[in-house]
Amino acid sequence: MSPLPGQHTARDFSLAWLLEALGAARALTAEHAREISAKEPQARMRVIKQAGEERYQVSPVEIVAAFQLPFGQRAGETLDQDRISEFAARAAGIGYRKIDPLKLDMNLAAKTVSRPYAQKHCILALEGGVPAPLTVAVANPFDTELFENLRRLANTTITPVLSAKVDILKGIADVYGFKRTLAAAAVEHAEASAGITNFEQLVSLSTGKELDAEARPVIQAVDYLLRYAFDNRASDIHIEPRRDASVVRLRIDGVLHNAYTLPVQLHCPSWRG
Repeated sequence: MSPLPGQHTARDFSLAWLLEALGAARALTAEHAREISAKEPQARMRVIKQAGEERYQVSPVEIVAAFQLPFGQRAGETLDQDRISEFAARAAGIGYRKIDPLKLDMNLAAKTVSRPYAQKHCILALEGGVPAPLTVAVANPFDTELFENLRRLANTTITPVLSAKVDILKGIADVYGFKRTLAAAAVEHAEASAGITNFEQLVSLSTGKELDAEARPVIQAVDYLLRYAFDNRASDIHIEPRRDASVVRLRIDGVLHNAYTLPVQLHCPSWRG
């Protein structure tokens, strides 16, 4: 079942192909496969309703996951998007990657493609780049036309890895949403902070009059940061000012993880926000 390069197109990643792959891996019984095929329209509508977009493009992985079929030995475990994607990647002959939000390279992802392009094709750049190959999380392992377009855009070899679509979309929202609010906040405060020429002057500001934390972009950026910390079960947030930027780190299970890098002019409004 593993395809050769260029053998498949995006349309080949169908529900029928996925059911065959899951059956071959013994992750799905023939009875369950028949049930999914028969009830595909209803499952598709449930996914679209949950997404809240009438034109939402439903993937085969989402359809199978919508049935929440039992899987594994533990009670409550289901055949979710992660497990389905892992089996599909193996059958398609490409790698699988569970996206770790704490390891996302926001700068790399944001500069590789625009947010509309990332959302349309459901992709997220993970690591690498010129001159090294660029690893990109994708929701369709057979979209060779997309991989070729990415190769031209990034001017380097593309290594696609299959990831759960829900994780890719969440990563896109985190990367582009937070980067956008940071950019807006930085622009808004650039003029106010123009007179601050060194790190000591910045951290000695006490009134915060020049860098008002009430500005909407800063509030949005802090909101993103708090929600990100909550989603990752962080016990505390560390904002560490440095000369050229402020590093945000989250403590998760007792270990500090680098999360974001803030523009230096946003250090004061961020910790007051």
